[in-house]
Amino acid sequence: MAITTSGVGSGLDINGLITQLMTAERMPEKQMALKKAEFEAKLTALGSVKSALSTFQGTVAGLTSTSQFRKMSATLADTTIGTVTVSSIAAASSYSLKVDQIAQSHKVKSGSYSSIDSVVGSGKLTIQFGTLEQIDPADPSNLNPDGTYEPTDTKFTLNAKQAAIQVDIGPGSNTLSGIRDAINAKKAGVTASIINDGGGFRLVLSATESGADASMKISVTDDDGNATDAAGLSQLAYDATQAVGSGQNMTQTQQAQSAVFYLDGIKITKASNVVSDVLSGVTLTLQKATDGKTTSLSISRDTSGVVDKVGEFVKGYNELMAQLKELTAYNDKSKEAAVLQGDQAIRSVQTQLKGILNGVMAGSGDLRRLTDVGISFDKAGVMTFDTDKFGKALTSNPDAVASLFGAYGSTTDQQVKYISSKAATQAGNYPVIITDLATQGIVRANTVSNTNFDLTGLSTSFTISINGKSSANITLEAKDYGSMSALAAEMQTKINGDTGLKASGITASVVWNSVTERFEFSSTRFGKESKVEIGTASADAQTMLGMTTGKQATLFGGTLMSSTITAGVNDSLTLKVNGGAATAITLDAAAYANGNDLALHIQSKLDAEPALAGAKVVYNSANNRLEFFSANTGTNSAIEITSANPSVRETLGLSVRAGVTTGLDVAGSIGGVQAQGAGQVLTGQGEATGLALEVGGGLASPNGASRGMATYNRGFAYQLDQLLTSIQSKTGTLAGRSDSINKAIKGVDDQKERFERRMVTTEARYRAQFTALDVQIASLQNTSSYLNQQLAALTANNRR
Repeated sequence: MAITTSGVGSGLDINGLITQLMTAERMPEKQMALKKAEFEAKLTALGSVKSALSTFQGTVAGLTSTSQFRKMSATLADTTIGTVTVSSIAAASSYSLKVDQIAQSHKVKSGSYSSIDSVVGSGKLTIQFGTLEQIDPADPSNLNPDGTYEPTDTKFTLNAKQAAIQVDIGPGSNTLSGIRDAINAKKAGVTASIINDGGGFRLVLSATESGADASMKISVTDDDGNATDAAGLSQLAYDATQAVGSGQNMTQTQQAQSAVFYLDGIKITKASNVVSDVLSGVTLTLQKATDGKTTSLSISRDTSGVVDKVGEFVKGYNELMAQLKELTAYNDKSKEAAVLQGDQAIRSVQTQLKGILNGVMAGSGDLRRLTDVGISFDKAGVMTFDTDKFGKALTSNPDAVASLFGAYGSTTDQQVKYISSKAATQAGNYPVIITDLATQGIVRANTVSNTNFDLTGLSTSFTISINGKSSANITLEAKDYGSMSALAAEMQTKINGDTGLKASGITASVVWNSVTERFEFSSTRFGKESKVEIGTASADAQTMLGMTTGKQATLFGGTLMSSTITAGVNDSLTLKVNGGAATAITLDAAAYANGNDLALHIQSKLDAEPALAGAKVVYNSANNRLEFFSANTGTNSAIEITSANPSVRETLGLSVRAGVTTGLDVAGSIGGVQAQGAGQVLTGQGEATGLALEVGGGLASPNGASRGMATYNRGFAYQLDQLLTSIQSKTGTLAGRSDSINKAIKGVDDQKERFERRMVTTEARYRAQFTALDVQIASLQNTSSYLNQQLAALTANNRR
């Protein structure tokens, strides 16, 4: 029987056979593709989940701000007289309002000049602010129709709160336009402009602040030697208490005046037309008088905005849950599972969300659950919103509703203010104890006569360093100031008007202490960075003002609980001053009338001890404490209480401590854990970590007593916002699950790559095997053909 084949050599169909075999070999490839498609579908689904969570977080974030839950609205019946805005602390009410006059700023004009380049003069302008008063009440007016004042009937009282402005006018800026530019370059308190009135050019100066106490007084140091005449730079002098042409050389074009209005019949006077300190949380901006008529101001709670936001939150939650349900569903009829059915990450997200929403806030109030404000779930798990219940809760207790949603802090002491918190701050109620109030750096001058206010003919100048920044030389005008308080006000305006200090945002306070008869210079900053040091003082400043150079050590006592001294109980303490020997003093047993009387008695005991002669003591009535200080200034200024028994501390607030040449940071504890003080801000540790409270005043906690409670809550919206941020972060639940799936996809790709390499090897092996078979078959076929030929030949021979 013949062997036949259709291969090249043998007739064998090698390609067909290999194709069929490789098709069988590639069967796992389909499973890999299906697995990869499944993983990719999950990845796509997780992307849609993240997008849905982000959308929901947008509705959550809208509820984390607590102020919107206390939002108020206000209206004026007559909208032409001004505008009104309110903050969340305003109280709902209505008031009658009548405006007699609005506030306006002081304006003066110079004489006429032919050109803006006309030379005026050189020297220095000093601009101060204060109140122009009429001396004789029987006189109809001290203001003339032409805008000038009657100097004999006018008194100028300096406003110590407004810093003086000093403008140097050199040869390069002595023209009308040059002086304008030099004044405006100061950017402080006054603006200058030039007006062409048709007859010439006039320099117009306008105070930037309005109010009766913002009238300008312009003093001139004229390089021509005459500071008041109508020549040179003194043409710009303006002192309403001086004669026209002899110091009152500019003319008033607009009188400084305060706003005068009546609220529910109560007369109110304010320097500005923007009034924010009459009704708590209410800002009135007055624009015109009511011409004797009365209008109404209405304040009410605005709940519409937050109700809408809560509605969006409820809708957003339900849409998110519906999407998660769809992605994790299982169809019993079709036996088909959704792409994320059984996914642990999604179950974790659902569990965490529901855990927060079903939680209970810390505290003991009536509003601690979302159900308390009308947000609940039906049997199907759908969130519902009872707007009526929410509205009633919001109207009756907006603070409680606010704390239910946002991160919210509050205090029971009005002078302790919640500032901020951190992620580590735990919700809870924390007792607040203040052991030291924040203080300011201070230097007290030596005692001087209370009649040293006449500096006529004297050269009184000094430099001062505030918070580490030194002033330029400050020179006081050589004149009679009329009182020590007026002289203190003059020094304060000159210090606060110093260019260097002002550029650094540094201000100081100068007061005359009539009890101790000395000037007190203090920084307005609180804490250990608050420092005051007298740099230099002229001989007249030393004599008249009692100034000596250097820093000064002050020892701040705690709260004075009693002015009664009992023998053997709280009558003795030991002090050391300026490096001298520690010396004990014994106070006389008595019930002193007040802190001042007690301080005077302690001072008499200090003065009786030579070693303590440099020690001084005053009573600070504002903070109800005794303050000891060294009369010396400089490197040897030191004071210290070296011993005092517990009763001295409990009654007089005095304990063992050294004086400081700076202010003190506030000190105390929050929640029983020592807190960190910086200026007036006390920041908690432990569970209260990051809870920042501003202690604005009051008394140090007497004998460890609490200054009330600080309460901090992390509301539902705040918690949800933090959770959603965490879930969607690079290290969050969804990122972890996505990373896991991406790794699985890569695993499939790697498997596919290995599979392809194996398929290439397998096909090559098959082809080699079949090729060898083809050769073998061809050889057999050739042998068969040869044998057939031989047999045919034998048959032919036999026939012969």
